[in-house]
Amino acid sequence: MPSRVYVIGVGMTKFEKPGSRENFDYPDMARESGQKALQDAGIKFNHIEQAFVGYVYGDSTCGQRAIYELGITGIPIVNVNNNCATGSTALLLAKNAIEGGLANCVLALGFEKMQRGSLSSQYSDRCNPMEKHVELMSNIYELTGSPMTAQMFGNAGRDYIKKYNLDPNDDVFARIAHKNHKHSVNNPYAQFQKEYSLDEIKNSAMIYEPLTKLQCSPTSDGSAAAILASEEFVRKNGLESKAVEIVALEMATDLPSSFTNPDCMKIVGFDMSQLAARKAFHKAGITPQDVQVVELHDCFSCNELITYEALGLCNPGKAVELVKQNQNTFGGKYVVNPSGGLISKGHPLGATGIAQCAELSWQLRGLAGKRQVENVKHALQHNIGLGGAAVVGIYKLGFPESASVPQSRATTTNNLKSAAFFEQIEAKLNQEGKSMVAKIGSVIGFNVACSDKTVLYVIDLKNGNGSVKINDGSIKPDCTISIADDDLAKILDGKLNMMSAFTQKKLKISGNMSVAMKLNQVFSSVAKKTETMQAKKENVVSQPATKSSPSELSKTTIKHKSGQFFDEIEAKMSQEGPAYVSKVNAIIGFTITECPNNETISYILNLKKAPGSINVNDGNSKADVTITLKDSDMLEILGGKLNMMSAFTKKKLKISGNMSVAMKLNQIFSAVLKTRSKL
Repeated sequence: MPSRVYVIGVGMTKFEKPGSRENFDYPDMARESGQKALQDAGIKFNHIEQAFVGYVYGDSTCGQRAIYELGITGIPIVNVNNNCATGSTALLLAKNAIEGGLANCVLALGFEKMQRGSLSSQYSDRCNPMEKHVELMSNIYELTGSPMTAQMFGNAGRDYIKKYNLDPNDDVFARIAHKNHKHSVNNPYAQFQKEYSLDEIKNSAMIYEPLTKLQCSPTSDGSAAAILASEEFVRKNGLESKAVEIVALEMATDLPSSFTNPDCMKIVGFDMSQLAARKAFHKAGITPQDVQVVELHDCFSCNELITYEALGLCNPGKAVELVKQNQNTFGGKYVVNPSGGLISKGHPLGATGIAQCAELSWQLRGLAGKRQVENVKHALQHNIGLGGAAVVGIYKLGFPESASVPQSRATTTNNLKSAAFFEQIEAKLNQEGKSMVAKIGSVIGFNVACSDKTVLYVIDLKNGNGSVKINDGSIKPDCTISIADDDLAKILDGKLNMMSAFTQKKLKISGNMSVAMKLNQVFSSVAKKTETMQAKKENVVSQPATKSSPSELSKTTIKHKSGQFFDEIEAKMSQEGPAYVSKVNAIIGFTITECPNNETISYILNLKKAPGSINVNDGNSKADVTITLKDSDMLEILGGKLNMMSAFTKKKLKISGNMSVAMKLNQIFSAVLKTRSKL
């Protein structure tokens, strides 16, 4: 009897515009997604017995080079290429290896490093695998200079309109793109995270009638990974709480009907999608109506529409009705592409199918954040590649009684005011996870109290590139932050910072206090995004300010070790002074004691009058608050060995005057430290 197969860990990179992210070659992508998957599974690389690696563009053994970033253990590594269905094909091969008893734990990983612009053939000296498809299409529609894939799927959309006598000017295709762009706003892994209006989508550049630019998936760089395991492996390692069962994963290729009927829907794979879906539903023992969430191959909006019918989500000719009645989004019969789909999440060919698996695993485990679909029991995957191959998969929780995140709790995280805090942390980790892990090196828990429950998060800044997840009780943090949902939301909005929350006893810390001190870097990284947005909203008019010239200030700053701090404050004021004035709106004094020759030096930072200024205090300026500390302690802050909060709690830093003003000072310290970290 074939072994049951489970997804026990998933991970992915943020999908990026090709070439937009530095140090993001395919081995970097594979390392990031693979480490996240291993961490999610809670296993080591030496547990992996085989690996299947999918990519379309690259040399023969890129798969080995990618996997070697995770470990070099001599395991079989198979390179996979099946056009846009490459990722799901690698997943299928990994499943087959376990199902057939050849291995107990297998890695499926996909990546793509793409060129900008539309897809094109790489070889002109040999037969193109799409020539039969294109030849048949050219007998129906005249070929144009538009991208070939846009012509193929656009013509499929035209044939659907003709078949069901629809108005050619109907906006149904644009509505699908509108939905997917809207969904992607809540996906930190998505290439695009902007909601467009329906008019913006309809009026974007026409690529090929009826497809405008915002109805087409972009080329993308990115990677995704999934670790599959047998039931024996899951039980032996106690992984039932996170195991998602692949109850069916079926592939079909082109049928005779793809080449004998003058129908562009069949040319782009309608029949093979339908066949794969029927086989999958039969094997799973369910119907399409038993599905709640779908990740569907929307390379173009036209393909999403016709695939509704191929998968059996609606009766023939009823796809337009399904769209216009909003039965394909939150609140409807199905939620299709909660990730944003290929159109908005992005489409790195080799990674797409495995990224779909990751999204559906998160949905079933209740870890999808604001895009979480309620009461998910069965999840459906559809991935297609022209040429052709269609893969359809059905997933469910493997051990619902052991699920780490009960659905009732998972869905309520959508209503947390502070949910965006953790999403922004996750997005930050996608960009700077490795450096944040190097700086903090700890696991931090968050107990977020709501009116009727407490939601437990864990931010792992100790392993790989970091991660954010719901704590199922199996992870012991180095320190735990307990805070009310309302107060954490205020931190996110910049109305409260960590230090003031702590001193006002709105934030409680248990565990390793020194670890908690480092957390300010995490809060600051998220708050900076909010503050930048707020600063843009402020119409601050810069006024001439009286301030010392850099040479005058430097005559004093060179006298003591921490003087560079004030030089950098001055530089910061010249760049962002009005923004800081609008945020802080106060005059701050600094008294630096035990300078060389036992001298005490005082500075005055004017953040009340734009564009802000920093001067040596001659005694004529009265500060709203004064910070007093030793030169050596200020130097430690400058060097990143000490932060404002820890200096305050250790009584190395004294505050006199308006305490609420002092709380805002952490923004200044963080800004200078961030500038120095880039040097």
